[in-house]
This record gives sequence, C-alpha cells and structure tokens, in this order.
Amino acid sequence: MVGSSSLESILASLDTAPWSGRVFRFMLGDSPPDRENSHGARWNPPDIAAIYTCLEESTCIDEVEYNLAQQPRPIKPGLRKPCTRSRSR
Repeated sequence: MVGSSSLESILASLDTAPWSGRVFRFMLGDSPPDRENSHGARWNPPDIAAIYTCLEESTCIDEVEYNLAQQPRPIKPGLRKPCTRSRSR
C-alpha cells in the first residue's frame, strides 16, 4: 500500500482540469453533504479527508443500500431519510 505522504505526492503531480457537473451523495441523519470522511475508508487513508460522491443518483442509492444491508444490526429508526441530497459545482 502506498503511504499517505507518497499518495499526496502522486496526486499533486497529476494534471488537473476543471470539472463542472452534478454529483450525488446519500447522507444518514442530519449529516451535512459536505462533511468530509477523515477516518479513512476504501480510497482515502485516515489522515487524508475525502468526500465520496456518485455521478448517478441510482448508483449512490444502490451503494448505500448495499452497505446498510451488510451491517450486523439494523440502522436506528429515524437515522435514514428516503432522499438524496445533490450539489452542483
């Protein structure tokens, strides 16, 4: 696995281009959609903050539904809201 400082160096060396479009993010409870994941997950180590989004609403919902179904205990009532929040940039 690449160390976080190496990952930052690799990402900083890549060419970038402006992007504009709509992304979707499914949040549980009252968590704001721009809340970063800084604990680490699939694509970011614990010390690099990331915001996970999808380009398609259905992909976003399917991914969340799958991950919730894998939990050993049901999600607390009221924590799940049946909608997605989107943000255009």
